[in-house]
Amino acid sequence: MSSAQDSLTAGLRILLDKEQIRSVMHRYARGVDRRDYDLVRSAYHPDAYDDHGAYQGGVDGLVEWISRRHALIEQSMHLLGQTQIDFLAEDVAVAETYDLSVQCYPAEAEETIHAWVGDIDVPAHQQLRVVMYARFNDRFEKRRCEWKIAHRIVVIEVVDATLVDRRTGPPISVEPVRGPEDALYSLMRTAQRR
Repeated sequence: MSSAQDSLTAGLRILLDKEQIRSVMHRYARGVDRRDYDLVRSAYHPDAYDDHGAYQGGVDGLVEWISRRHALIEQSMHLLGQTQIDFLAEDVAVAETYDLSVQCYPAEAEETIHAWVGDIDVPAHQQLRVVMYARFNDRFEKRRCEWKIAHRIVVIEVVDATLVDRRTGPPISVEPVRGPEDALYSLMRTAQRR
């Protein structure tokens, strides 16, 4: 092989690795937002460590913590911004991903409200809309040809919280569902039957 071919091959490998890392980030966000905790788990190596601030520990505990809290969260959407990926070795990378999350909490979501915004009373006819600006700082490792998170540190930059009235009346679009009945999963099931 020529040096030009070697360079092209190395460049293509880096592009593929970066795309796999971004795909892991997307799986994580979809998993949290759709309450698909197998998808969340698939973003991490089994021995990974996660520091979300309010939770620090292994993957099993993280999934339990997220699923318990999100059982009460009425709406969740993670919008991932730019991801800077720096390779430390062929099988180790550090990625910083900007995240903008919008979530709606009823009064019953006391644990989450207290963790992110402190003590605030949410009247029964309202919900707390939280917009969080954060960065996912991840150490990725490639094991058995697959990139996954080995260590995550979440840095929360800003939390904006606003009391809003609960939506009443007919939906303005297809009703969002945080689970397997969501329109996304319906499309996936339909496509698999064809």
